[in-house]
Amino acid sequence: MNSDIYDGHFDDEHRVLRNTLHLTDPQALEIAIADLSRARLVELQASPVKGKFDIPHIRAIHRYIFQDIFPWAGDFRTVTTARTGSFSFPPPIYIESSLQTISNNIRTENHLKHLDPNTFALRAAHYLNEINAVHPSAKATAALSASSSAPWRSPPAIVSSGPTSRKRKTTKPPASATPPATAPN
Repeated sequence: MNSDIYDGHFDDEHRVLRNTLHLTDPQALEIAIADLSRARLVELQASPVKGKFDIPHIRAIHRYIFQDIFPWAGDFRTVTTARTGSFSFPPPIYIESSLQTISNNIRTENHLKHLDPNTFALRAAHYLNEINAVHPSAKATAALSASSSAPWRSPPAIVSSGPTSRKRKTTKPPASATPPATAPN
């Protein structure tokens, strides 16, 4: 099999991402992903992954959220992927340099600290969109989106740059609110 096109994260026979739960039904896997990652996201609200939103931090967030599901959580993809009937994401050789550029831009903007809520929302959305365009790993953008900018969260503690970062009071989501569902990649 050609290693340039083989994706070790994907179970071709069952058309699902390989997972530690050994689930082969796509719907059952999506439910497990939603349930287990939601539990990890709740933990992250109380105790964020510290970092500077650089490459190691992005990997650490992904690894934390999906550790119960994917043995490759925190790894970047090794194949070029595309949305069905749409566009291709950049080849894997460009993932790290693209993320480094995004990280440098976030650093230039002082990690989005001290922004008013509206400006923060606009800038965070911009960077989440940039990360989505790179699509570093399966479920990465959905994880970062849910962990750092869900509508009921204040500017996120997850973007903190360590113990000296300013923390803002967070509020609980309304009882009717649920985190956004992740779309299959």
